[in-house]
Amino acid sequence: MTSTAVAAAVAAAIPDNDDDRNAETETEIEVEVAHSPEDFVAGYRIVSEALGRQVGDPVWQASNPGWDTAEGQAAGARRMLHRSRTATADRDGNPNAVFLKASVPDPDAAPARGGPGPGPGCDRRRVIVGFALWIQSSTRPEHGTVHSGELRDAVDLEALLPGDGRAQAFLCQMYRCQVRPRLEFLRAKEEEAAAAATAEGGAGPSPPSPPVILVLGTCATHPSYQRRGVGTKLTRWGLDEARRRGVSDVTVEASAMGRRLYERLGFRPQGRDIVYETDEEFAGRGKPSNVFMVYSRNSS
Repeated sequence: MTSTAVAAAVAAAIPDNDDDRNAETETEIEVEVAHSPEDFVAGYRIVSEALGRQVGDPVWQASNPGWDTAEGQAAGARRMLHRSRTATADRDGNPNAVFLKASVPDPDAAPARGGPGPGPGCDRRRVIVGFALWIQSSTRPEHGTVHSGELRDAVDLEALLPGDGRAQAFLCQMYRCQVRPRLEFLRAKEEEAAAAATAEGGAGPSPPSPPVILVLGTCATHPSYQRRGVGTKLTRWGLDEARRRGVSDVTVEASAMGRRLYERLGFRPQGRDIVYETDEEFAGRGKPSNVFMVYSRNSS
């Protein structure tokens, strides 16, 4: 896990609180898997504008040093690209980390010479306006990414924040609190499966399959394109992908900004807001407002 994944875990997922006021523009939004270096340059810039500048999330800022400089932007894009290209896969070959880009026709670009005019099929350059990270997680590595709950097990913090032990400690404590509900959910699912197997006469020669969830780690829309359905489309992609993979549960640590969107799509809060327990020295540090939410295909 790179520092991009740190941000995905400890920063709020903020789609765009889009309430479909401009639902007619949804047909122009295309969601695709991000591949090229240019995709990640644009994606990191979008996440920076949403989380770093618009929201001013102190945790995201701490895990993305220099995000508001040219050097920091380049480094952040490289980290995301590296995360994408080194992503592991489950036993069926599904990648455990998928970065998505959402694009719309560039309003400042004219149709290509000889191309059709405005409207469906218009041959115009597109601009990336939204970016998301989906993670498949499990308690077994052959079924998804396994998280211990300890940031140092996943990230080289000294490389990310050299010599800054205080910032490293802050991120570790925030990460531990952020992922706790998700890990508890996975453990509960595992215990339920084991109990069901026992009730049916024992596990037998084949133990129950470990739980698998799809996690929306990051979802951001450029401030200039919010409230147009971009966040909705990035989230729906994950719900559709979960069905394709046979994954029943989809989760998100939702920010106050995105909760209404997630609820409209079928996510349900699991308890109250996440409590961030940190050392006294961090009492004055800003902390995001998040709630753990779950979308379950097995729910009635």
